[in-house]
Amino acid sequence: MPLQCNKEQQTIFSNSSMTNSEPEKTNLVVVVEVVVLLLLAMLVTVLVVVIVVLAAVVRVVVVVVVVVVVVVVVVVVVVVVVVVVVVVVVVVVVFLGEVAKE
Repeated sequence: MPLQCNKEQQTIFSNSSMTNSEPEKTNLVVVVEVVVLLLLAMLVTVLVVVIVVLAAVVRVVVVVVVVVVVVVVVVVVVVVVVVVVVVVVVVVVVFLGEVAKE
């Protein structure tokens, strides 16, 4: 009987140690998302400054074309970033699943 208790305790301990390693991976994903969002914010800020400068210097037609191009570029970048974040999350979840099986 004491051996069964020890095995149960070992199982509980190993389960708790596995759950302790999971937040590190999720924290890594959160850090990646925050960095990506900061980079996107910087990109949008730079683009807004460029548009304002162009609006002050160049004609309205050119500004409209630049704004359309910038919007398209930002949408494409956001879609790519979302896809990359989803892929990273899926890879981390699969990796944690493989670690949990071992």
